[in-house]
Amino acid sequence: MISTASDMAAWLIAQNSGGRGPGGARIASPQTIALMHTPSPNSGSYALGWSTGETPRARPSSSTAGTCSPPRPTRRCCPPPATVSR
Repeated sequence: MISTASDMAAWLIAQNSGGRGPGGARIASPQTIALMHTPSPNSGSYALGWSTGETPRARPSSSTAGTCSPPRPTRRCCPPPATVSR
């Protein structure tokens, strides 16, 4: 995938605002965002680019580090969007 810093910033804003981009426009539904943060039964804590878990104070969290070389800082979102029950 090829993207710009601006595109990635808009994507992270949408991840933290229920699918709304920087200007408030919907770029994904809240359900889609929730599904992106919901691990599959076979993956443990991995959910479409996001690792799910808890903070040291037992608050839910999601984080992503990507696969860049050299490694880049992790982007952490606390708490993650609500998971969608199936």
